[in-house]
Amino acid sequence: MLKIWEQSRTTVIFVTHSIDEAIVLGDRVLVMSAAPGRILRDEPISFTRPRSVIGLKTDPRFGASVAHIWGALGDEVLKTKARETAG
Repeated sequence: MLKIWEQSRTTVIFVTHSIDEAIVLGDRVLVMSAAPGRILRDEPISFTRPRSVIGLKTDPRFGASVAHIWGALGDEVLKTKARETAG
């Protein structure tokens, strides 16, 4: 996906459940709420391009970005679990 984007330089909307994948591929990550789906956070990704997956994953800022985005998702995960348990 990184190589395709580097060649085409077109806008891509990529939907994923993987925070790592979103950070590696994206220039920004939109964090959505549980149902109904709404945008909770628009998180800019500041890593320069071209990107190396191994280089990114060994960068301390990568871990910080994952933790920051996961923090935004934490409440939504708990809400979803509570709905599943109640229903």
